[in-house]
Amino acid sequence: MATKIESRILNALLDSYEKSRTFIGENKNQQTFKISVARLFPKYDDDSDFAFYKEINTNLESLKIKKLITYKAERSGKIKTVFLEQDSIPASYKYIKRIPKADINSSLLKLWADYEKTDEIYSPLLKYIHEQKRHLKENKNIQFFDGELSEYKDILLASKAILENQNEIFIREFSVKLFNNSKRLEAIESSVRSLLYNYGEYDDKETVFEEHNIIKTPTYVMLKGKGILNLGQKIDLEKIGGDIGLSTQSLRGLVSVELNGASVITIENLTSFHKYQPDNELAIYLGGFHNSVKRDFIKLVYKCNPKAKFKHFGDIDAGGFYILEHLKNKTEIDFEPFNMDIETLENNKSHWIALTSNDRKRLCNLAEKFSDYKKTVEYMIKNNCKLEQEGEEQIYLAEYIRQDLDRIRARGAGDLHDHDDDDDGLADIAEGQRQRIDQRVKDKARDRRGRPEQPRVLGLTVKQIYVAQNDDRRLSLAEEEKQQEFSPVLLPLGDVAQSPGIGLDLEDGNKDNSAYPNRQSGIKRRHCVAVAAH
Repeated sequence: MATKIESRILNALLDSYEKSRTFIGENKNQQTFKISVARLFPKYDDDSDFAFYKEINTNLESLKIKKLITYKAERSGKIKTVFLEQDSIPASYKYIKRIPKADINSSLLKLWADYEKTDEIYSPLLKYIHEQKRHLKENKNIQFFDGELSEYKDILLASKAILENQNEIFIREFSVKLFNNSKRLEAIESSVRSLLYNYGEYDDKETVFEEHNIIKTPTYVMLKGKGILNLGQKIDLEKIGGDIGLSTQSLRGLVSVELNGASVITIENLTSFHKYQPDNELAIYLGGFHNSVKRDFIKLVYKCNPKAKFKHFGDIDAGGFYILEHLKNKTEIDFEPFNMDIETLENNKSHWIALTSNDRKRLCNLAEKFSDYKKTVEYMIKNNCKLEQEGEEQIYLAEYIRQDLDRIRARGAGDLHDHDDDDDGLADIAEGQRQRIDQRVKDKARDRRGRPEQPRVLGLTVKQIYVAQNDDRRLSLAEEEKQQEFSPVLLPLGDVAQSPGIGLDLEDGNKDNSAYPNRQSGIKRRHCVAVAAH
């Protein structure tokens, strides 16, 4: 049985052999494979440690007697260089119980043959295998293979199973299904994500599993704006006045979505979703990724409203445009980019982020594949810039507010003074706010980095507000003079209190309360305009 020192010496020599052109049969000249003893064992040249020097020499002599290596010692007994006996290479493998690389390569080829499917869904795995065969031929390292075949088999098995998966399932349930071990998939998760991301077409490596319906926590589609959802019971988003989240389980029970002339906008980032104020739109946040369940939801919206306009609002960078293209490709809906153009970049120069080398590479590839973005991409490369959604001054919001304030102005400032609860100067505030917005649109965007986010300037007319005054502090909204009953929807009071256009202070309530129109004990009605400035 080989000693540790003998194994280290022979492993170093065999590594040198396996990396050579001789190993793959492409070297016409005779090669020798050698190592420096002092480089392999730095303490060997330390004259103060004679015992270690003697131990190394004893192990070298043992290997030489077995005819596995050769060397020539100096007069002092020091050995500088050791050579591998090529006629004894098979014996060297056997002595240290190392599996020959040629045998490992044969095992890899057999293993890959089992995964060479022709179905399109296996495309990332097939591309990976094709590339690794080339690596094998050129004697390069195999990606995601560290020499342990059993772990590598698990990585390939998991990759294949994820590509095949259609139904949403928790990652640990999926792991039990594959390996009868709830934590095994998480142990190899990084390698599997990287393999699929590198050889597939995904928006983000961190959401590869999720795009194939493998999740760690329940996922939700968040909605707000205009739309009537039919889940057996109808939910009118306009009546809610805020956003709601539907789990994928709820989405499966969705029968129809009525837009009644509204358009649709999908939003990439959560912060931007919360800030965005829909103007005759159904705004959708997909939770950072769109898997098949969520894409089916968007397809249902399109099926129910084939004439509706679909837009996507994302980061102005390569990732944002690739997400848009992926969304278009997977849903077969012609989404238009929203605020993802040169004008938006120019209006937000103070929030530009410099491009990395990888950004430039991805943008160049994007321009070659999709001509629609060529001018914007060329501008970004020329000006060394990209822009995140959160960095935008959101000019579309100012335009929306301006329109609302114009409606107020057209109605007459006197309307604001006809009610007891209106301050005398509210009309002047609204008009002054309009002028400030006009100026803000023209001026250069201000740098807000390092400051906590505050509510944007918002304008919203509210016909009636019903505030329950019982102990539960229930809140409900009614339309005009007629109350309507609809199914309860859980809304965080903190969100409602800060919701654009409804200037309510809610105190002493629970975090979550339900809207039940029939349970208020007191009603306070006011015709008002809520205006909030950051």
